[in-house]
Amino acid sequence: KPAEKPKGEVLYEEALALPSSIPVLIAADFNTTGLCGGEADKGGQWYKCIRKKGSNLPSGEGGGTFGIGKHAPFPASKLRTVFYSTINDLNEPAFTGKAILSSFELEGDTRRGTGYFGSLEGGRAAGVRDLGRIPELFRRKEQGLSLFVMGFREEGDWKESLMKAVLENFFVAIDRGLLKVVFETDAGKETIEQESLEALMMRYAPESAQFLVALRKPLGGKPVIAEVAHIGEVELYLAHGKEFDRKVVFMRRPLIVVQKKKRNLVHEPFAGVFICQNKDGNRV
Repeated sequence: KPAEKPKGEVLYEEALALPSSIPVLIAADFNTTGLCGGEADKGGQWYKCIRKKGSNLPSGEGGGTFGIGKHAPFPASKLRTVFYSTINDLNEPAFTGKAILSSFELEGDTRRGTGYFGSLEGGRAAGVRDLGRIPELFRRKEQGLSLFVMGFREEGDWKESLMKAVLENFFVAIDRGLLKVVFETDAGKETIEQESLEALMMRYAPESAQFLVALRKPLGGKPVIAEVAHIGEVELYLAHGKEFDRKVVFMRRPLIVVQKKKRNLVHEPFAGVFICQNKDGNRV
């Protein structure tokens, strides 16, 4: 059996094999604040997204779950490179690029594997904040954030996999009309929104359809609302069905699934959606 090549060597071979015209996956959001804060503002969204290795907002008011999802785009890039372009709520543009490769030693010094694209300021690359210096391809026209995954790995049913992830993790926000996700490819456009949610979930994420049933048709016609010590008010939506698998999905204020757990506390099969949106509980 031949020895496996080091990951770094495989990465460079893949990068060198890319054609002169490369695929790029663009993920853009709208009606959001964009990334606020400067290069040295460690509490700002720009620093946390671009510079910090992993941490959600300490207040627990927004963001995702554990602060590690921001690294997910890099394995999807054959160049391990992602560009970021934003216009924040102060109407300030900012643009930068980030590559995460492998650290290595050279003449006794450890060279870090993370590199940045931007304006050289004080020996480090800072974000480009002059709109005229941001390449046309990467310029945003309205407030929000865009990610550009360079050399995107168009492997397998990538679109279906992304749609499944959206449906499984954001179905409550979509069902409440707070989120709409549009997928655009050369083949056309498909929109996940309140009206299309049930049909698309049955098609792409049927194992999660039980949670949508619980959300829309809970036992008794409404959720169980209770005060929990140290957490505060919470909502629990429960539904009974012989095909359900006794699982509960847990969500906090951003209405993203934080975790999914199986509960064998009752004999009858059920599905549940637990939502905690109050300030104290959301932080916990």
